[in-house]
Amino acid sequence: MLVYELINNDLKPLRQKDTVVHAVSVMEDSSMAYYPVVDSKGHLLGEASLNELKVEETVAKQLTSQTQNERQFLRESDHILEAARTMLLLNRTLLPVIDRNDNYLGTVTKVALIDAVIRLLNLREAGTVIMIEMKAHDYMLSDVIRIIEAEGARILAMTVQAPDAINEHFRISVKLNLDDLARVGSSLRRYGYLISSESHSELTDSELSDKADEFFRYLDI
Repeated sequence: MLVYELINNDLKPLRQKDTVVHAVSVMEDSSMAYYPVVDSKGHLLGEASLNELKVEETVAKQLTSQTQNERQFLRESDHILEAARTMLLLNRTLLPVIDRNDNYLGTVTKVALIDAVIRLLNLREAGTVIMIEMKAHDYMLSDVIRIIEAEGARILAMTVQAPDAINEHFRISVKLNLDDLARVGSSLRRYGYLISSESHSELTDSELSDKADEFFRYLDI
């Protein structure tokens, strides 16, 4: 899933020629700390910061030099997981989206990204999650998939956690369409894989949102 599928066009950007006082008014009315600014051709110049604008001595000044030009935006071709990581690193709840020519297309919110991650990982679909651990030299996803599918299971989602300072193993979490993991677990153990967790997944929407938030925090690596 890509960012362009989540774009919201409701937010109209500020214009380069707008004054500081107008920008402050718009941002306060919308309760936004940052707001996209475009030039006369619709190219994204950056974002106006409400805190910075409020300290301007001359409120009639235009926004020409009042925008941030760092990568505080998303591209329409970004994958939603990369978009989630960008939003997390910037500690934002909304970011502007541009195309390959830097044209402003709209915005994407954190709420929309959370919902997209939930859909991407099939978290709303009932199933069972199994977590498999393996040493780095044994890491081979194709073998794990082959063993699972040989037992008639359908993989609904899969995530991989790489080794870190605390855990030396790869951790592969696989969501399956089965209620009983006995056969799948036995087959994986027979091939030497360690099963560290098995759980049935039936979460409420509130719990799904919490899980997605945890996933966003995990992306901050």
